[in-house]
Amino acid sequence: MDSRRLRKIHHIIASSKRTLQVMHMVEAAIIGAVADWTFVAGLSHDLPLAYVIAATTVAFAAAITAINQLGILFDLPLVVSPVEKFDYGLVYDGTSTAFDHNNENVALQLAISLFNATPWPMKYDVKRFDLVVDNRTPADATWLNTGGYISPHSRRRFNGPSFPKERIKDCIGKTIEGTLEFEIHYGPANGETQRVLKMKLRLNLKLEPDKSHPSSDIILSESDEQFFS
Repeated sequence: MDSRRLRKIHHIIASSKRTLQVMHMVEAAIIGAVADWTFVAGLSHDLPLAYVIAATTVAFAAAITAINQLGILFDLPLVVSPVEKFDYGLVYDGTSTAFDHNNENVALQLAISLFNATPWPMKYDVKRFDLVVDNRTPADATWLNTGGYISPHSRRRFNGPSFPKERIKDCIGKTIEGTLEFEIHYGPANGETQRVLKMKLRLNLKLEPDKSHPSSDIILSESDEQFFS
């Protein structure tokens, strides 16, 4: 069994409240058995009651310490905490279009708005941003940054690669269609990314000079899944 599968199994076990309840029951049973055996053994050897009580108390404390140390040694889920649960925490919140027909280098640029729906700070990393507008792609399909951080219950705009004027000059004054496919990995701000958001959108863009440039989209596909790197 490879390490990736082991990490996945451990995560499932450690994230289960039922697992925590069962472990607490087992722990209580073991500690109770040790204390009971110590008490009965002391009485069977006709030891003074004070000594028996003292020995039982020491055995009780030793059993608790031993179980906790074994749990730490084997990385067992002694405590399950709901802290930093990011399931479906990164939300796509729409697109926006920047269009300037006088700009030779950056005439058209599409951005997506991302919302952190969790109560914890989040980091995200854009792995894929494939934009096609009127059957053409940006001349340079790269972007300045691949991600960053989003505060709890806050938004962040991610700007994709831009189109130079030469590449879209025959689209100016028209309403054009396109598609966008993106993949974003995200997770706790101080840890490794845990989940991946994938979406495919159909776009509708109005490229009319000296007017507002609203964009609209239709979600064609969407998935948000956990992954283990």
